[in-house]
Amino acid sequence: MGLVELVISFYVSKKRNYPKTEWLGWRNVWINLRSSFFALMLPVIVISCLVLGIGTVVEIGALAVAFAVLFSAVMYRELDLKQFIQCCFRASRQAACVSPILACAGVFTWIISSIGVSENLKNIMLSVTDSPTIMMLVFMLVLFLFGMILDVNVIQMVIIPVMVPIVRAMSINPILFGVLAILTTMLGLITPPVGQLIYVSAEIAGVSPLKVVKESIPFVTGLVLLVIALILFPSLVTAFPEFITSLQAG
Repeated sequence: MGLVELVISFYVSKKRNYPKTEWLGWRNVWINLRSSFFALMLPVIVISCLVLGIGTVVEIGALAVAFAVLFSAVMYRELDLKQFIQCCFRASRQAACVSPILACAGVFTWIISSIGVSENLKNIMLSVTDSPTIMMLVFMLVLFLFGMILDVNVIQMVIIPVMVPIVRAMSINPILFGVLAILTTMLGLITPPVGQLIYVSAEIAGVSPLKVVKESIPFVTGLVLLVIALILFPSLVTAFPEFITSLQAG
């Protein structure tokens, strides 16, 4: 995903002849890497803990937050007590906004499971096609359309769980489905009419949301093509996890 966005950014920059700075050499690269070492180690710690099974996702998330606070306050000295308290208040407000959605989603999921909606939907979908590729294309199209009008948390807690039984029944790799579902759902953050990040970006840049939508078209298009490519060539997603699994088994 990052490579696709970098290629698009490079193309747009060259086409519009954006100004560029001179290459400062590998010494400058080394200086920046050394100064950002602890920040770069954070995703390494998270992924290592997940792969080694050291804790649950929630526990590792809490550990990542603890390391982030430690690095910011002690290593980089950019986080003081006042800023830390402000961050806690902002995180509490965001959690309070999401909690009712999660609670309602849990009830809704229990209801549809109790009345057999997931099982009936699975039977209907399996009667339409037995191709995992076509099924994944249908699922991603549904998630993309829902992403335009629904909140991301609603999709992840209500829509995706309904799809999981069908994924299992068709023996679709759960890692592939998870990666593509999250990637497609996140596209909803930059697609109108809801598109929360559109308005955030517009406010930061001081431009109209319509301008942001227009400028983001190449990037959204690139991500859509990436989703299609990953569906057609699933090994691009599953090769590395399978390699890690084989090392652990060995």
